[in-house]
Amino acid sequence: MKTTIRFLPEVWITGKTESKMKTGRLGEITSSFVKYLDQRSCHAARPDWSPGISSSYAFLSRRLNTSRNLYRKDLYAHYGCVNAIEFSNEGNLLVSGGDDRRVLLWNIDCVLSENRRPHAMKGEHNSNIFCLSFDSCNSKIFSAGNDEQVIVHDLNTGDLVDVFLHREAVYGVSVNPSLDSVFASAGEDGQVLMYDMRESPASGRFRFTGRK
Repeated sequence: MKTTIRFLPEVWITGKTESKMKTGRLGEITSSFVKYLDQRSCHAARPDWSPGISSSYAFLSRRLNTSRNLYRKDLYAHYGCVNAIEFSNEGNLLVSGGDDRRVLLWNIDCVLSENRRPHAMKGEHNSNIFCLSFDSCNSKIFSAGNDEQVIVHDLNTGDLVDVFLHREAVYGVSVNPSLDSVFASAGEDGQVLMYDMRESPASGRFRFTGRK
């Protein structure tokens, strides 16, 4: 694989040795960096190799290499591209959405230790999902996307709570951290809308900006 690294202004390193060097301290730094890359590329294939900067660094590098799988967990459930993910405020829940039009809720502790499946929200979009959000109480999930609507889901039951419409695709949704009944959404229609769910959709909508 051919990589290009921008190290300092006017210094480009492509592959192993192609570079534009300067004299003085910059040239020394760049030359040292190139030598390090050459050494790493020659020896990186060896499982016992680590940069010889210090013994503690080498020890840490070996520990991380042998424990690499402990820091990664693949979560499989979607049938298409995943376009949006969002952690809950406490970090114990994760919501995901994408091209399969489904909103999936993951319990982090369960999926990491038990490979448990996510909980699917009952309200599905008609097209791709682009954005997600939790309210501050972790009682509702907000999802929006290419079908020109924001759907509010009950986190505990998965039921559809309400639907709010844009004129075109919705790319962003954010819930007021101090008042869970108020949220804002932004879309392709050039509008940023703020809703108060305590009011009807018509009377509870306030438009910040938009096309005339």
